[in-house]
Amino acid sequence: MPQLALFLFGPPRIELDGLPVKISRQKATALLAYLVVSGKTHSRNTLATLLWPDQDQRRARSALRRILVTLNKADIGPWLNIERETIGLSQEKNLWADVSQFRHCVGLCLTAQDKADTVCLPLLTEAVSLYKADFMSGFSLRDSSDFDEWQLFQTESLRHDLSSALARLVRFHSALGQFEPAIAYARRWLTIDPLYELAHRHLMQLYAWSNQRSAALRQYDDCRHILQEELGIAPSVETQELYQRIQQNQVPLIENRFSSVAGSPNRVTPLHNFPTQPTPFVGRQQELKEIAHRLKNPDCRLLTLTGSGGMGKTRLAIQTAVQHSQAFPDGLYFVPLAPISSTDFLVSTIAEHLKFSLDGQEDAEPQLINHLRSKKLLLVLDNFEHLIKKAEFLSEILNQTLHMKLLVTSQERLNLQGEWVFEINGMDVPQDDHVDTIEKYSAVALFLQRAHHVNSHFTLTSREKRQIIQICRMVEGVPLAIELAAAWVRVLSPQEIAAEIQRIYTSQNNLDFLATTLRDVPPRHRTLRSVFEHSWQLLSAEEQRVFRRLSVFRGGGQREAIEWITEANLRLITALVDKSLLTRNALGRYEMHELLRRYAAEKLHGSKAEDQVVYERHAAYYTTFLHQREKQLKGVAQKETLAEIAREIENVRAAWHWVVAQGKLKEIENGLESLGHFYAMYSWFQEGVEAFGRAVETLQLKNNDPHLFLKQVLRGRVLTYLGWFFLRQGLYDQAKYLLHQSLDLLQDTDEQECIALPLSYLGILAGEVGDATEAKRTLQKSLDIYRDRDDQWGIAWTLSHLAYHTGTSEHQTEARALLNESLSIYKAIGNKQGVAVALNNLGYIAYTQQEFTDAQELLQESLALRREIGFPRGIAVSLNNLGLVFEALNDYQSSQSCYHESLKIASDIRARPLALSALEGIAACMAYHGNAKDAIDILTLVLYHPASNKETLNRAIHAINRLDSQRNAMGAAELSPSSLQRELATHRFDAVVAEILKLNTNNHHPELEP
Repeated sequence: MPQLALFLFGPPRIELDGLPVKISRQKATALLAYLVVSGKTHSRNTLATLLWPDQDQRRARSALRRILVTLNKADIGPWLNIERETIGLSQEKNLWADVSQFRHCVGLCLTAQDKADTVCLPLLTEAVSLYKADFMSGFSLRDSSDFDEWQLFQTESLRHDLSSALARLVRFHSALGQFEPAIAYARRWLTIDPLYELAHRHLMQLYAWSNQRSAALRQYDDCRHILQEELGIAPSVETQELYQRIQQNQVPLIENRFSSVAGSPNRVTPLHNFPTQPTPFVGRQQELKEIAHRLKNPDCRLLTLTGSGGMGKTRLAIQTAVQHSQAFPDGLYFVPLAPISSTDFLVSTIAEHLKFSLDGQEDAEPQLINHLRSKKLLLVLDNFEHLIKKAEFLSEILNQTLHMKLLVTSQERLNLQGEWVFEINGMDVPQDDHVDTIEKYSAVALFLQRAHHVNSHFTLTSREKRQIIQICRMVEGVPLAIELAAAWVRVLSPQEIAAEIQRIYTSQNNLDFLATTLRDVPPRHRTLRSVFEHSWQLLSAEEQRVFRRLSVFRGGGQREAIEWITEANLRLITALVDKSLLTRNALGRYEMHELLRRYAAEKLHGSKAEDQVVYERHAAYYTTFLHQREKQLKGVAQKETLAEIAREIENVRAAWHWVVAQGKLKEIENGLESLGHFYAMYSWFQEGVEAFGRAVETLQLKNNDPHLFLKQVLRGRVLTYLGWFFLRQGLYDQAKYLLHQSLDLLQDTDEQECIALPLSYLGILAGEVGDATEAKRTLQKSLDIYRDRDDQWGIAWTLSHLAYHTGTSEHQTEARALLNESLSIYKAIGNKQGVAVALNNLGYIAYTQQEFTDAQELLQESLALRREIGFPRGIAVSLNNLGLVFEALNDYQSSQSCYHESLKIASDIRARPLALSALEGIAACMAYHGNAKDAIDILTLVLYHPASNKETLNRAIHAINRLDSQRNAMGAAELSPSSLQRELATHRFDAVVAEILKLNTNNHHPELEP
């Protein structure tokens, strides 16, 4: 018996015995869908009103009769039961619909929750496989609101059923220990309802069970972000508790019978910063083999994957790294260079992705090379072509390291002696139009993958095979061009796509920035510009304007920012998303492929007037964005605000760089406080030195300058933060010089509200170097100003530090009173970081008074808050103080653990005073375990290093005096170091830190190198 099949998940499609049925009128399709889904017989009047609500009954029934004629001509008449006044479906005909089958499978299981899993598992698996897209997606009747409402109701009902089915599939597979399908279904469940916390918790737990702890923690972050952005709420207590258990590796284990499924895999070297790929890797197997052969050659240490933009160099480099992770025990690091705009940022960007903090006092390049000198790692530098002038630095890295290798992607060769070049050409394309199995060619396979992604009902006919081959040839197998061309399958046939691309050839357009690599290519052959230009020509004038203006964004942007900066609306943004020129990620952030962004920038730069306006709007927006968050950074929303700025840091950096370069005083004023606070809180001291150092250069003071007063105030404020960044790195002389410069400038302008902060920094500095009298005097002056201005944050900030430097034995009661006042204010304004500082200082005072139980409780509470906020320097401070408490309690194992963690953090952020404090504690632990020789060696380094603060020096002197007999026996130097000894200690510092961290990692304690 013939079968009529209706596919209503997605754009409606009808088949008769497997062959497509074409219906010329949309309302005929609508009528058939309504009859099939409802499963009832309806009166003609009801159906006529449903489909033609704006017409009278006579005309509506007449139109209905014409629709029935259309269905009869399409051979669908036999499946209809047509009476004089009613229309329904024939019960005797073979009719199948995906929606009906979906509801049948789901209904059998969801109505009987106790039904055996062995019965429901295949039924629900079939059901969710049928759901290709939302009900009749893309289908609408412009003049029938009643039908649209019915369609919307069905869509929501089916989505609800799908959500229930997916939830049960997640539970089934979880119980069976089958985590991979469970994770896949959980992720799909979240696409249906991204605000459903239970789904987030299921996915977090599945990741944890399958040994993907970092993915579980990221899932919590995704949940937190989307709840905050969409609903303005935080995750529930249950979700937060699960997150904390995962952080602590305390997720409840699965039942033992599944332990073999959840067993730990073999250890693999971590891939750092590598982006997750949304689609499977296609083809390129021969290229992967050849690249692997070169990488295995010990003489090949710099391999450049070169080719025109869009050739798939990045994807190929990532796939190569994934397949060779075992060969590099120190890791594989992916460094995206496309967002950086100048060679000035190359070294700092590499360091940032290596989690290595640079010292602002020394040249950056030698520091990075020293860090890499003994490493056996693979560094993947992606999109190097705009940094070609800095290529010689890569040779310098290789010349001074032994084991590391560089894998670089670039549109242009680096032209270095040690460079091995691998040219990436287009993907494999059929040369014969009549090839039967065209899918085996990688270019075609990629086109089909993308086509099915954007149109689940796309089918491949013999004629379309030839058109796809033609498309792949015209674009010369360029992967990005293929993807962009295939994306049009949503609205165009392959024949129409090929015709549009052919028209571009006749215009003889070319993609200028790829001209070098395509010099020998025939003019009519495909290039990326032809794809981009094709997309450009299909945009309206409004869409073109928005597209080119989007080029000012770095790392994408939120809808609000895009609308304000580009003067777009949601309709225009959505149009660019639909045309594959813009993407929207799971968190609602809009992003543009870097090659497209450059093309858009080229269009923008064609109009100098518009160029200037858009960059100015971008800079104004993000400096205002910073200005609007000044209070939040010091209040209850501190943690969320820091994370918000971190998500926009690429745009913030670009905006700050632009306003500094342009000398935009108002924008500098708007951005500097939040940016300075952000750098301080995230402990990005070196980047702060670079960013604020450039601003100081811009804010040169000249007589007769109409903006002299504002420049003087801004220069003073910028110098305040610059001094603070130097102070936190232990560069006390430079910090003192800069802070006094700042104070002189600000006092000259009588800007009292700006004077208090550098005064407090100078007071802290005085305390660090041991001048307690000056510390208290200067901090008191700062406090007086803050009190006069009723600045609650400033009062609490200064009280806490004043108390710290007042907390001697004879003044500890006064110090505690100051700290309790500070703590009370911080709690009132909701500043968790401030609360953590006050608790830390109270804990330290308790330690000095030998109240060790209280000290431990206070310091652990402070540490927990600092971990929650994500303040690296603060974490290290609390750990050092906890180490002192554990040491006093003779718990040297806990003490050593605290010191080692603190040393690692302090080393990463280049906070030398904290690292030296941790070293002193580690030396004490060594002495306790009988290793006096190494203990004195480290203590001597601490004594001689110029970044050791007064407290650390006092403890080190006391420790050496305890070991006096051993010290004399070894002939140790006097305690007062010479300038040469200080210089030697400075040079030896990094090596000692690295060796101690290495010894701790390897869990053994041989003697240190001299």
